[in-house]
Amino acid sequence: EAATVQVKLSSSEPPGTFSLNLFGTKAAHQPQKQQQQQLGSASTGQPIIVQQIADNITVQPQATLQLAFSFCPALLKVATAELSVLLVSPAVNAPAPLVWRYQLQGQAYADPQGVRFAIKCKAKRRVEEVITVPLPGLDPAVLTAAAAAAEAAAFGLLGSCASAVRFSHELIVQPEHRAAMGNAVSVHQVNQVPVPASSVGAGDAAYVLQYKLCFSPQKAVAAQAQLAVSCSTGAYWLYDLHLLATAPEFEGVLTLEAHMGCTAELPLYVYSSGTEPQPFTAEFTTESPLNFNVVPAKGMLPPAPADDSQQDPAAAPMKVTFLCK
Repeated sequence: EAATVQVKLSSSEPPGTFSLNLFGTKAAHQPQKQQQQQLGSASTGQPIIVQQIADNITVQPQATLQLAFSFCPALLKVATAELSVLLVSPAVNAPAPLVWRYQLQGQAYADPQGVRFAIKCKAKRRVEEVITVPLPGLDPAVLTAAAAAAEAAAFGLLGSCASAVRFSHELIVQPEHRAAMGNAVSVHQVNQVPVPASSVGAGDAAYVLQYKLCFSPQKAVAAQAQLAVSCSTGAYWLYDLHLLATAPEFEGVLTLEAHMGCTAELPLYVYSSGTEPQPFTAEFTTESPLNFNVVPAKGMLPPAPADDSQQDPAAAPMKVTFLCK
């Protein structure tokens, strides 16, 4: 038996933040009623208002009711709404009408305005760089609350003010680059609260945050990452990072000495960069004389031993040989 339902969209957000789109259903041709029926108050103190109602939507037996929504935020915050579906017919014997309720949550993202950052260094080296990220769309009221929270925390005051507004960050590395990057990059927040851009020479932005990026790759790699900056009020900014590690410099000079017609051998104590074995390949450049060789040319590098003060040449992961002739 087909059912008839009524759909309501309620929210404390400004009208138009959430919209119920009923294209493709029979109710799409009926005017939607705008009501100012107050259902209560949100945690922010704003009244929850029924913003849209769609009547007489028919759901066929064994069918699924599909509803489309649009989200158009006016503020950088987490927006919420509630969708309720009321069964109109057939009637159900119950103390109260049969209603399904669903919570909607929308996350507003700020436009980074084309801001990108690039960090470059040679493998097996370390570089530290302070980057300045703009915060377009930051609500001045949030800025004031963040400054008050930071001041309260500085004096060791606990309570709602000290924890009301805070900024956090997350480094997002693409899955295909996580193994190569490992712990090669880290991010540390310099400012606890946004500062005027003019104080750090950051151009046209009103307020900015600064972060110190530490990049210490163990091998040549090019990776894409993102720096996500979020505020406890729901504001969210996302910035692209390009991480590039070029080929490392020479680690040193290997000296092999041998009598004529004899072969000299030198162990190389090279280990994996982590706690698990890692595959490796080793080869000489094409310009190198054929007298040199490395064995094995490929294999697995073991983790570094806890005590490397007494290294056994027989246990070296690889060896370099030189035939004197």
